[in-house]
Amino acid sequence: LPPFGTGRMIPSFEETAFKLQTPGEIAPPVQTPYGWHIIKLIEKQPVPAFAAMETTLKSKVAKDSRSELNRAAFLKRIRQEDQFVEIPAAKMLAFNQADTALVKGRFKHNPATTTASGGKASKATTKAGGDKLPLFTIKGKPYLVSDFLTFVQQNQRPRPTAEPAFIMQQLYDQYVDQSLTEFERNSLDTKYEDYRMLVKEYRDGILLFQLMDQKVWSKAIEDTAGLKKFFVTNQTNYQFGQRARGTVVSAATPQLLARAQRELATRRYPVAGRPGSALVHFKPGTAALAGVNGSAILDELAKRMTQDTTLSVSLAGHVKRGESPALARQRAKAALDYLAVTGKVARRRLTTASASAVTADGDTRATVYSSATSALEASLNAQNPLAVQIQQRTFQKGDSKVMDDYLARPAGTYTTQRDGRYYAVVVSQALPAGPKELGDARGQATSDYQNYLEKQWIEQLRQQYPVKVNEPEVNKLITK
Repeated sequence: LPPFGTGRMIPSFEETAFKLQTPGEIAPPVQTPYGWHIIKLIEKQPVPAFAAMETTLKSKVAKDSRSELNRAAFLKRIRQEDQFVEIPAAKMLAFNQADTALVKGRFKHNPATTTASGGKASKATTKAGGDKLPLFTIKGKPYLVSDFLTFVQQNQRPRPTAEPAFIMQQLYDQYVDQSLTEFERNSLDTKYEDYRMLVKEYRDGILLFQLMDQKVWSKAIEDTAGLKKFFVTNQTNYQFGQRARGTVVSAATPQLLARAQRELATRRYPVAGRPGSALVHFKPGTAALAGVNGSAILDELAKRMTQDTTLSVSLAGHVKRGESPALARQRAKAALDYLAVTGKVARRRLTTASASAVTADGDTRATVYSSATSALEASLNAQNPLAVQIQQRTFQKGDSKVMDDYLARPAGTYTTQRDGRYYAVVVSQALPAGPKELGDARGQATSDYQNYLEKQWIEQLRQQYPVKVNEPEVNKLITK
């Protein structure tokens, strides 16, 4: 059978088929009005993406009975509003061109034979206009017989059981509906004032957006030379105030604050969770790395250290019971050498632990540390995500309410309490006020440059298109 969905088969057949879950599964025999069936599941196909089904779904919605009723009511209304007028004589002339060729889907429009009988055009018909006669009008706009017959030729299809007149009537109805719909669509902006104003608003908005992007926004970003020149010219607007390089530690309790300060002083923080350690496997009785759980583990660790330069690793060699303690040191050194040589990790980021241990598998443990304070935060916030917060950077006025009180203080560590939190403020270096580099103020400078370009552009427009305001008329609008 071809693939099928719900509603396509007899209910008893469908219910049994959709109970099958695994490809190759066979259902017990099931009876339908057509006999007995044994069903085997070949595969289940997922629902296609919307893009693949969009055309089919639109077609189904368009053919829905409610959609057809709405369309019929719409066409009836615009027939009256748009003054649809049918010309019976021209319609009869057009319909008389239908013959058996239309039934076969081979009708061809020939202006020379457009007559009431389908023979050669008479002088009277030719004089009256022949296929150039208006078939109907919509608000006075004529739709010619020739246009309809061309439509018939383009949209016909073989219908061997239908009469030519019936086919022509169906095509005529389609042509009228299509013409009315197109006329209404093209008349929306003149027929409906609100629609016209809305379209104009969208058009003007899009036009203004494109002009602003071309003259101001993108230009300010792409014109790096102009931005630098603007920044240098307005250097006085881009100045650092009093600053300090330091750290602000916020803790929920004094105990947490003290612990954070102690660990912060080490400048090396264990990475929490599974990423914080790895076991490196060696061949029994040797310092040779095993394949899957040996060199592969170190390769992954080296990759992480290459991507994150804040990481460092400490290697502790282990041995099994009965193996020499010296083997533990050899294994730790072998792992370190592999990371340094094969993994190309700087040796200053690698250390070995002096103590060795006896374990069941003798694996060497690699413990991962980070110099980023986020690793310390993660460790201290294991139970409460807001227990400790650490900021470590250059602060200026307004960056931190707590640090603002210590910007002018000499280097040192200060503790305070504020809003129920406990703080340690470490001032590493006080920095004097001074000019910013473009990189320090690029966002603000770009915004200011955009404003400058906009003012320049508006001034050019004022000169190019002078505006004269009729003050007496404006004053009439002012309510006194």
